[in-house]
Amino acid sequence: MERSSRSDQNGDQANKVGRMQADLVKFFDDVKSTRNEASVQSQNTTSAWRSSKQMPHVCIIGAGIAGLRCADILTQHNIKVTILEGRDRIGGRVSQSNHLGHLVDMGPNWIHGTRDNPILDRARETQTVVSHTGERGYFVDEIGQAMQEDTANRLSAFTWQVITDAIDHSQENCERIAPTESLKDFFDRKLIESNLELDERNIVLQMAMTLGSFTGDTWERQSLKNFWLEECLDGGNLYVASTHHSIVERIAQGALSHAHIQFSTKVISVEACGGSSGITNVLVTTESGKSFDFDDVVVTVPIGCLKRGLPRFSPPLPSRITRAIKNTSYSRLEKIYITFPRAFWEPKRKTTPYSHSASPDNHMPPTASITTIDEPAKFRESFPIFAHFLAPLYSLQNYERQNIELVSLSSPTLEPYSQPSLLFYTYGSLGTQIISLISSLTTDSPEYFSALNDFFLTYYSRLPNYDTTRSDCYPIGILASNWQSDKMAGWGSYTNFSLKDNDDTEGNESLEEEVLELRNGLPENGIWFAGEHVAPLVALGTVTGAYWSGQWVAKKILKHHDLVQEDH
Repeated sequence: MERSSRSDQNGDQANKVGRMQADLVKFFDDVKSTRNEASVQSQNTTSAWRSSKQMPHVCIIGAGIAGLRCADILTQHNIKVTILEGRDRIGGRVSQSNHLGHLVDMGPNWIHGTRDNPILDRARETQTVVSHTGERGYFVDEIGQAMQEDTANRLSAFTWQVITDAIDHSQENCERIAPTESLKDFFDRKLIESNLELDERNIVLQMAMTLGSFTGDTWERQSLKNFWLEECLDGGNLYVASTHHSIVERIAQGALSHAHIQFSTKVISVEACGGSSGITNVLVTTESGKSFDFDDVVVTVPIGCLKRGLPRFSPPLPSRITRAIKNTSYSRLEKIYITFPRAFWEPKRKTTPYSHSASPDNHMPPTASITTIDEPAKFRESFPIFAHFLAPLYSLQNYERQNIELVSLSSPTLEPYSQPSLLFYTYGSLGTQIISLISSLTTDSPEYFSALNDFFLTYYSRLPNYDTTRSDCYPIGILASNWQSDKMAGWGSYTNFSLKDNDDTEGNESLEEEVLELRNGLPENGIWFAGEHVAPLVALGTVTGAYWSGQWVAKKILKHHDLVQEDH
């Protein structure tokens, strides 16, 4: 489910002094003077420059969350900003689709962390409905049988405790952990030390595979050395029930009002040049052959694009930057929505037909809402929001027996946006395999529907109340993301921290240090980087991280041009 954070009961970890906390403190020391983005400072910076030189012109490559936030701050300081966006829309990987007749998020579904999270603040401002989903799960074992609830809960709790221990071990011993050591290696040691029976150990290992739905790749490839970087902000995870649509629009208000945005404009090269009087300027060239001259360029393309040399930089990026790009891995998470006439898997009281009264055109409730689990009986009677299919032996198409996880969107925790839909998460090679089934098909074609339905029938047919004779057990709509085929998404989803082959890691720096190198960019050349891959360590790979990154770079540009005073 994208990136993970510890549950609310582990909130005391926020007080623990460590690398992430130190990085976050330093990060906010750098950006705190931009929190009060008032007109007084804008007037002061304008008057200071008016007498001596022209205000800088900044190009932002990409109108995703980082680019929009960066543009918002810069334009509030009267900086001229041009955004070059390759798509015909804003938002980048934070995108939605109405293909199923109701709006769904094709990118992030979750807000990770509830304490001091600006994305949650934007959700409240826009009356976006977000939900505490709880942790109830429905587990199907390797032969396709539903597990006993008490057994599943006990082993799941053990699994997540080992994951928590692994994060602590990684943070405390990062320098001493071999770069080839995986999270699975840690699990193997913990299971040997445990009192679990052999069959229970096997189930725990299968449950641990579910971590792939968080990291976006197989857990055997998860680096133990860098696993501490997978911990997100404290406070738990919130499902964005009414989608990120209004959040993106709110973040984009400043950029849309005050920056110049060119859509369908793909940048192919960025060239740092020496300008007049020794002042650096940057030449940006687009796919159409047009070139533009700027004082600074903020590159917000995904790390997957940078890994493939897009855009091209001249002069070439220094080794400290290219090493950071090479050693940062990129996930392959895909999601598949399957909608039914009724939520057949729910108890009978929940099998009313789906109403579009909460569709995107009229989806705002009268006040902002965070759904909480305050009606225990109601939630106990419903189907758990999570279902996990562990290492399936019964799926002929799932060759590597990867776990399949789904979120039941019929859950009462998502009201008033509950719908008779299942959201499946796939990742790694299985995600690649599924995308290959539909890569040449249009979403409206019968072949597209059949390819996905044939694959996932194996799983949803094992939910309660499934009956081949019932029409409400047959899907009426299917939609899959396709990030691995999306060039502008960098052929992937978000930053993660996988193992590297022995010959694939350059230099002796830690990944932490390399992220910081990339975050600092090349101010001497007028080139800066922003996005979820250069966020504060505690928010890497998240929408929150992208937002903070755009804010940080904007402040650095203002300081670089002496447009704000250093804080004392």
